[in-house]
Amino acid sequence: MLRIGKALATAVVAAALLFPAAPANAAGAIVVASKIDTEGALLGQMIAALLEARRLPVEKKIQLGPTNIVRAALLAGQIDVYPEYTGNGAAFFHLGDLAAYLAKSGRLKLAASAEFVESPAALPAFEETYGFHLRSGQLLTLSGGNTAATLRAAAEGTSGVNAAMAYGTDGELAALGLTALCDAKGAQVVYAPAPVVRETVLEAHPEIAAALAPVFASLTLTTLQELNARIAVGGEDSGAVAADYLKSRHFLP
Repeated sequence: MLRIGKALATAVVAAALLFPAAPANAAGAIVVASKIDTEGALLGQMIAALLEARRLPVEKKIQLGPTNIVRAALLAGQIDVYPEYTGNGAAFFHLGDLAAYLAKSGRLKLAASAEFVESPAALPAFEETYGFHLRSGQLLTLSGGNTAATLRAAAEGTSGVNAAMAYGTDGELAALGLTALCDAKGAQVVYAPAPVVRETVLEAHPEIAAALAPVFASLTLTTLQELNARIAVGGEDSGAVAADYLKSRHFLP
């Protein structure tokens, strides 16, 4: 099976990305959110645990929704910090092979999120770079961004799907036996997870940056694959997996 995915650098450099000031949370708690996917939940739980360990009041809104929902909440001051990705774009794996396959009338139906299909920096960028175009009948567009659903659709052949949007760090890859393709022409930048923090919150609690930076710098592709697999394949709770990792690396006592 073909698989289309999002790449992550093996070595990552974490950064606390500042967002302009917005109205503060009335309750006084630091609101930690994440996107709706498995890795978002893992990283959001890590952020929350690190802040709680420093006795900061935390309110969790883990797996709040897709990118547009989470970013809108950040701009509105409804959340204060969430894990995002440098570059904020998705990447295919060896789309030259995919283009050749499609040119020979190879059958393909891709399961992907609406955000991936519609964003000019995502699927349209790959179509332009590699010279192919997927018709509406070759797409199964899902409203959410959780790759657990797209990968399952490819593995089970749901509605004729045989390709899926995925993350390079997805833990289900080996378990589902999907073949990874790589972006040989560099249609998209490789990007890494980094916390996005509202400026007013970081100014009030400058210790947040010092707490989060070394943790995000430690998250390699292999590490995230293993942690995501424990959640998506092993069925473990994202909060428990996050805490276990932080304790094993001595980020938490």
